[in-house]
Amino acid sequence: MTLYTLLSHIFPKRFGHKVFFAAFIGTHIPLLSFTVYVLQSSDDLARYAPDFGLILLATLLGTALTLAAMHALLTPLYRINQAMDHYERRGEVHRLPEQFVDEMGEVMRQVNRLVFHVDSSLSRLNHEATTDPLTGLLNRKGLLDRIRGIKEGALLVLDLNRFKSINDTYGHRVGDDVLIRVAQCIQARVRQGGHDDSDDLIARWGGDEFLVILKHSSESTARNKAEDIERAVRESFASTQISPRPTVSIGIQMLSGLQFSTALDRADSAMYANKSKRSLQLVHGGVTA
Repeated sequence: MTLYTLLSHIFPKRFGHKVFFAAFIGTHIPLLSFTVYVLQSSDDLARYAPDFGLILLATLLGTALTLAAMHALLTPLYRINQAMDHYERRGEVHRLPEQFVDEMGEVMRQVNRLVFHVDSSLSRLNHEATTDPLTGLLNRKGLLDRIRGIKEGALLVLDLNRFKSINDTYGHRVGDDVLIRVAQCIQARVRQGGHDDSDDLIARWGGDEFLVILKHSSESTARNKAEDIERAVRESFASTQISPRPTVSIGIQMLSGLQFSTALDRADSAMYANKSKRSLQLVHGGVTA
């Protein structure tokens, strides 16, 4: 590291310049040696002029060829630097060539392994951080990350009715199965699968509450979609022995440029209003909620 440290004082930012400087000095040793020899051994410098010219020409040509070759040999190092910089700035992985068996080839293979390992680990950690492990839907963080910039469409808040009673009666395992099936009912009735900006967003917001963002949806479309989901959940549990059978109450709020927190509060209030209305209907029908 001594020479590298010394040359870093001269060329602090470019490794290639350090290499070129060392190559330049090395290729000029014959010319310098001949010059010193002539100056010390003869007073008739004109006699050595042709030899000096030939050596000078050969030295300059050799220097040019050496520097060009050194630049070409440093290409893998430049490629490594570009790949790492590209990944750091854009998060895109560019695989380096792996067919070489020398030290630089091994370095490129190690860089590939490192970058792909880091990228895989970050993807896994991001998935775990933004995904509900039970249903596979987005979790609260995942939805908040994805809704940035969404100003139009409809927000649906879905809450399971009497879910606590189901949990208390049948246990958390049955309760988890109910949540998974409800999530599947929602997924089957919204735009999913393209993994692009046209996909609607579904999240388990917490406990037995789900949120759906219907992108580019009108109010009538949102109401129809909510009715489809309610019906799908009801039909999904029609033949089960679970009592009370799982149903959902849904609140709808058009985004219309609102802050998400405002839209969520309004949709939440609409959902609780629907839940209360349902409870009153059940009581009037002779069934307690």
